[in-house]
Amino acid sequence: MGRASRGGPRLSGRDFNDEIRLRHPGLVGRGDHGLAAARQRGEKRRTPLRVELAEDVVEEEQGRTAVELGEQVELGELEGQDRGALLAARGEPGQVASGQVEAAIPTNASGSHMVAVTADGKRAWTTNVGDGTVSELDIAGRKYVTTMPVAGRNEGIAVTPDGALVWAGSNVAKTVSVVDTKASAITKSYPGFGFPYRMAVTPDGKTAIVCDPELSKIHFYDVATLNETGVLDVPPDSVEATTEFAGQAAPEGFIVSRDGKTMYIALQGSSRVAEIDILSRKITGRMMTGGSPDGIGYSQLTAKR
Repeated sequence: MGRASRGGPRLSGRDFNDEIRLRHPGLVGRGDHGLAAARQRGEKRRTPLRVELAEDVVEEEQGRTAVELGEQVELGELEGQDRGALLAARGEPGQVASGQVEAAIPTNASGSHMVAVTADGKRAWTTNVGDGTVSELDIAGRKYVTTMPVAGRNEGIAVTPDGALVWAGSNVAKTVSVVDTKASAITKSYPGFGFPYRMAVTPDGKTAIVCDPELSKIHFYDVATLNETGVLDVPPDSVEATTEFAGQAAPEGFIVSRDGKTMYIALQGSSRVAEIDILSRKITGRMMTGGSPDGIGYSQLTAKR
């Protein structure tokens, strides 16, 4: 979705009937940033749930607000909300489309930037770049839970489906920390990253993935043992002058397929998307994109041509 210091358009979407739809950023508002979606398991009719972090919603230079929006509702309509709040709206598509906001949950932190949501959509965690902390939020109960110190300017974040572990990356310490959410404590920290930009946990909760665009590496971890199972070095094929890291393909934003077998990652430095088999940790395909890709979405639906 783009790091804290980057401007430009962002991607937005919703999770509804196994589909992620991308919309023109003009339909969402200015500066929308992190996006997380969750499905309610076992429901015959799913209701869309979107928790979105946005910049510059409030009339403050460093204001950060987490927003749940429906289609064609602009962030400008929400000006005046408290800075650092999580706005969540749940309901049928018509209610979400109206832009109704049910609740505001404070993150009690500075520079809340990215957000991760559990599989059931009841809990969320934000990385707070300004504080170097992670905030836990009870979406179901509409309340703030706690804030945990992690590391300076932590940005990338992921959570296991059950919410037991949160993974957070620090841009300045160049580490990835694993937080035990019950103990509110770091249970393990991995050093040696160049820029631990984005991370995710597969839907089965077994594998954690961290991308490092500065070193063009993708790291894989066994969630049960917290051991690293392998590293994929992304080759510098067709690297362009616009790469953010000299000579690197720069793997940045990525998404994991619902079956947990495949990931798709934007190669910012070579204007491509790579398809990667997670089990073998091998690149199985590449697709051309526009210049300097970052944010990415995935759908299981087959497009009609």
